[in-house]
Amino acid sequence: MQTQQSVTPFSKMVLELRHTLLKNGVSETTERRYRQIYGELGEYLGDSDYSDESAAQFLVENYGTAVDFLHREAIRPALAVKALLLLSDYFKGVPIANDFLLCEQKTQWPPNPLKEFQVYIDSLEFKRFSKSYQEACIWRFKKFAYHLHENKITSCKEISAKVLVDYILALKLKKSSKTVYIVQLRSFVKFLYLHDYIDTDLSDEFPVISRNVPDSAYRWSTEGIQKLLACLDRANPKEARDYAIIMLISKTGLRISDVTNLSFADIKWDRNTIELVQKKTKTPLNLPLIPEVGEAIIDYLKYHRPKVESPRVFLTQSPPFRELAENNHLYDNFTIYQKRAGIKIPIGKRHGLHSLRHALATNLIENNVSLITVSEILGHNDLKSAATYLRVSIELLRECALNPEVFYRD
Repeated sequence: MQTQQSVTPFSKMVLELRHTLLKNGVSETTERRYRQIYGELGEYLGDSDYSDESAAQFLVENYGTAVDFLHREAIRPALAVKALLLLSDYFKGVPIANDFLLCEQKTQWPPNPLKEFQVYIDSLEFKRFSKSYQEACIWRFKKFAYHLHENKITSCKEISAKVLVDYILALKLKKSSKTVYIVQLRSFVKFLYLHDYIDTDLSDEFPVISRNVPDSAYRWSTEGIQKLLACLDRANPKEARDYAIIMLISKTGLRISDVTNLSFADIKWDRNTIELVQKKTKTPLNLPLIPEVGEAIIDYLKYHRPKVESPRVFLTQSPPFRELAENNHLYDNFTIYQKRAGIKIPIGKRHGLHSLRHALATNLIENNVSLITVSEILGHNDLKSAATYLRVSIELLRECALNPEVFYRD
């Protein structure tokens, strides 16, 4: 049997697959994310032909995920894995699975969705949120709209408490994820009630889901961070970029959203400061540019940043080179580096890049820096936000219970 690859170059095969996915209802956002993964695979293959073996090795080296393309039952459906499973099937001439298309179909609006969805999305109540949060909410609305469509509900007045409860209970999600859906739908039906689209306030009719106190983030030690940084290959463009990002977050406590949006204008080299308006709070933040952070950024800019006109400091390292997406938290890369460095993360501990921010805050507090100062460094608008970092330090919590002045030490 003649395979796709025997008559089609890799780049053309990927292009044809992308058109096929879009034609079958895959969203442009999903297709764009697949395109990035296929671009990374293309770089990895170089002049070599595609094969399942090379794709599997790519996943191991770049995403830390081992995949057997012949035995898929136990495969975790991560985005990169799904993208390469699709490519593998297309390579063999296998049609796209119906269950995959059904899943993707639910990321689109169904035929004739309730007009009130768009009214809410256009509202001031909704627009005060960040773009990435809005996109996540719209994606959940599409799933709910699809549920209404399947149940032949054509008017918001037909939405009842039972419809809402049945939908939430049917979601195959963990508690924390269900809570996100509940909060969003509660806000939506409250909006409908306040604007006279429905006659009954349904916002209190949702099932109660108990929220346990979340586990604290993984507690990075100074040695652990150094060990993590040491495992990165700074001769590799992507890892040189990630080295600078990890250094920046661990030393300054910047949010990942502010790092991905960092522009050249934000770095005041003449004053050795970073001055920006925070993405989340919309408030100004002024931080010192620590020498080792500046050196890491300069190394990336001088030797590894793609030669692309953009005001942003950090870019993707795979063509087409572009600014990092707003919702790109570099989680997969960060996890790979942890495994490579031999760092064991306890089950239940959050260990994304944001955990480095937690580590900085906790270390500052345990070194007797006041919560007011910590709050200013981290760019919090509310002192209570910084106080949450106290929970990882039992000794300091005990001191606070006996001596409230710890909050206000100079």
